[in-house]
Amino acid sequence: MKAFWLSFLIFFSSASSLAKLKDNEVIKEYKESFSAVRPDLYSNIHKTSNEYWKDWNSFESYILDKQDIHEKQGLGYMISGALMTVLTSIGYAQADSATQEITYSLAQSLSIGAIGYGAYQYYIGDQDRSFYYIVNSTEGLSSAQRDQFVSHYSAEKRYQKDRLKTITMITYGLIAAANLINASQAEDETTKDVLYSLGGVYTLAFLSVTF
Repeated sequence: MKAFWLSFLIFFSSASSLAKLKDNEVIKEYKESFSAVRPDLYSNIHKTSNEYWKDWNSFESYILDKQDIHEKQGLGYMISGALMTVLTSIGYAQADSATQEITYSLAQSLSIGAIGYGAYQYYIGDQDRSFYYIVNSTEGLSSAQRDQFVSHYSAEKRYQKDRLKTITMITYGLIAAANLINASQAEDETTKDVLYSLGGVYTLAFLSVTF
């Protein structure tokens, strides 16, 4: 059992370190062509966006660096996940109680999930890479057209992140308010404490997103 927990600790320590390399991405499937974008909106976003690439060359350099990070991260997850899958399988075979079997089974599931996540990072990455592959493989595009695609893409991405922030902020705020209101009306002290705690947690989440 000690060997299991030691291996478990090693695996998640490695996974946590690698996870720091992962960028938080907003995934959106584009249903409109880049020739029908919102230029008035984008002209304002470009002034403040932290993800605005001025041209295709800067975007390509960013993608190649990011792909290297994703491949290293994915490989780390796959290796750690494979190692833990083997160790947890051995542990499950040697388990002498139902509790140990359940514990090893859950750890095994997480390990296999880590392999799948690593493969996704290694071979797919994120939407930026997909966009890069699409544009880069399209024949006949001039440098100016590639630059325009990148400009519209980065602006749309920033726009979606801003919308996601607003939606998340409102959601956390409403959940916090609902729990606090319910807590103020609850008669049972245990229920009141739980609801106030939940309200406090979601209030902090609301503030973290807002600021």
